Amino acid sequence: MRDLYIPAKGMAHPHDSNRFNLLQAVGTFLSDAVPQQVCLIEGIAGYGKSTFNHYLARQLWSEYAHNETTAVIPLFISLFRVYSLYTRNGKPRHDSCFLF
Repeated sequence: MRDLYIPAKGMAHPHDSNRFNLLQAVGTFLSDAVPQQVCLIEGIAGYGKSTFNHYLARQLWSEYAHNETTAVIPLFISLFRVYSLYTRNGKPRHDSCFLF
C-alpha cells in the first residue's frame, strides 16, 4: 500500500491556495493535542479522505507496534456506515438502539 499511496495535501480553509502535507500536520496535531480537541478532515466526495484516514490508521498502528508507551492507538469509525445502520431510507430505524 505504501508504494501506491500519494501523500494527501491539506488546506486550512476551503479557498486557501496554501497547501501542506496532511500526514505531517495530523502527526503534529496528535503529538500536541490536548484532551477534548478534535481534528476534522472534510472535503468533497472522492478527494481521498477515507483513503487518507485508512493510511493514517495503518501508520499509527505501526508506530504503536514499535513503541506502545508513547504511540497513539488509532480508531477508525466510518460515520457513513454508522449512519446507514441507524437509518433506513433517511429515516430513523426503530429496530436499532445506539447510545452516543
